[in-house]
Amino acid sequence: VVGSGITNALEEQKRQLQRGVGNDPSRRNVVDAIDKLLAVRSRCDAFRDKLVSTEKEYRRLHDDGYDDDDDGGGGNDRKMNSHRNKKKVTTAKLNHELAKANYRYCLFRSCCPVRTRIMERCWLDLLEEVAGGVGANDRRNHDGVIQLVRDGVLDSGLICKKEKNSVERCCGILVSAVTKGLLEESREGWR
Repeated sequence: VVGSGITNALEEQKRQLQRGVGNDPSRRNVVDAIDKLLAVRSRCDAFRDKLVSTEKEYRRLHDDGYDDDDDGGGGNDRKMNSHRNKKKVTTAKLNHELAKANYRYCLFRSCCPVRTRIMERCWLDLLEEVAGGVGANDRRNHDGVIQLVRDGVLDSGLICKKEKNSVERCCGILVSAVTKGLLEESREGWR
């Protein structure tokens, strides 16, 4: 399984910290943060594995000489397969982008479920506003928002930016707590 080395290292650090936790609240906090990080990791394993496999497929196609902007140059056989090749690469690229989005979403939901729900609500409110109250789950509303972004009316980086940044900060805080705790432990071990 991809990344099992990181998981094993975190579990080993957790075991070492647990031996000396006792009444030390800072060690307890680090162990708790490691537990949460490991739980997030295990919840999102399938999404991470899908991300890795789609990235490998996309890279393989590029290594084999396929390109998503292939114009078909290089002979009749190449021209006949150009459309098919372009479609393969484009599909692989879209699958990879979708896998990346699903993995990030899993991480967000696992790390910070409350803030992620707030971000989702922001998105749904935007969809309803674009639809004029027709209903946020209607596919046409999603297409409408995408078209507004394409037309330059909406900046995709600004859509629910505050909520998105809040979720990203929350996830970063978890990773930061583990890193900070492990660094402090290793400094104490050097003394």
